[in-house]
Amino acid sequence: MDFNYYDPHRQAPPPDPLVEIPRLLTSLDIALVPQPFETIILLAPDRWSIGPMMIAEKLKHGMETPPGVVCTWVDQEEKYCIRKGKTPRPKNEVGEYLPLKRDSGRGYLVWQLSPNVFCKVDLWVEGITTEAANIRFVNTHFPSVPTEELIYDWVDAEWNRCTHITKTGPGVFYDHAWPNLNMKQRLSVADQVAEHCTTLATMTSDYIQSVQGTGLSGAYCIRKREPASYWDPVVEPRVSREDFFKFQTRKYGDLNFTKSKEPFVLQIGGLGPDAFRVTVPSDTDEMPKVTSIMNWFDLGYFPKYRVATLPREWPRYALNVGASLSESNEWKWMLSNACVKAGFPLELKDAKKRDKLSNWYFHTIPPGEELCCERLPPGYTLGE
Repeated sequence: MDFNYYDPHRQAPPPDPLVEIPRLLTSLDIALVPQPFETIILLAPDRWSIGPMMIAEKLKHGMETPPGVVCTWVDQEEKYCIRKGKTPRPKNEVGEYLPLKRDSGRGYLVWQLSPNVFCKVDLWVEGITTEAANIRFVNTHFPSVPTEELIYDWVDAEWNRCTHITKTGPGVFYDHAWPNLNMKQRLSVADQVAEHCTTLATMTSDYIQSVQGTGLSGAYCIRKREPASYWDPVVEPRVSREDFFKFQTRKYGDLNFTKSKEPFVLQIGGLGPDAFRVTVPSDTDEMPKVTSIMNWFDLGYFPKYRVATLPREWPRYALNVGASLSESNEWKWMLSNACVKAGFPLELKDAKKRDKLSNWYFHTIPPGEELCCERLPPGYTLGE
């Protein structure tokens, strides 16, 4: 089993301007635009500034709603609001950055404003499809797929950010529910998530594109790119199947999935155990229910194989809350296998080839053993 081909001493290949976007970072860039983690600053207890445009605060009992309010919500009997207001940014020794709930590493950040309400900030540029637009699209076209409730959203053109205030459904995040669920309950959650993936995949396209028909941030075809500031999303034109397959072949050589004749399908890329909430039944014979899926920022049309393969390939699908090393990958194989049973192809050989050429560590079980688990319940059959 080839687990050890990652070479930490090997230098990464130089950027290829035909398939990658050269990134710039200068001291002037940093001085002109606050860093993404600086978006929210604590001004006083239960009062925060969100970028240069908004203030969020918890309202004391009996307090009248202040002027300029754009939205309110009640969470565990406490009332909160967001209002318009330009507040001078305090110096670091005065202001305190609100701790992050999640940092994707690419400018997509999540803060928790109240027990069930989150502030999500993403990089923005004219022409990009925002996460709020994605949530509204799913709510309209796939009402059976559970999303967060979108409370309010806005675009901050000054800082090149878009901000969304969302409320999750009942229950707890799946990684926290995991220790309290038995194997059958965990497999039921995987089947539910795969069912939602199947529902989304009923919408197809011959292009890699957003739900609004625009290009996606990233490099998906062979085209020389100009250098861009590190925080600026680069929105490419939508990419045809032919151009995307040429891009993949040029970068990685012959791949099996490029022979597929199926159209691209609508899919969401981040279904790790910290990306959705479930109920936790007190009865071990009762199955939990997926109540809300978060992280719709990367919704788009992509090759069908990704739905079942990415859970194997990406480390963000692994458990990281109180899980042992052997247990941390269990959600990865459960979701991958559930998607295979639902009809999504699995292309692990392609994934290993791409990862090896990119000098990435392949985080999953090699082909031939990719759908096995020693702790399966009696009578459970793996998908072929």
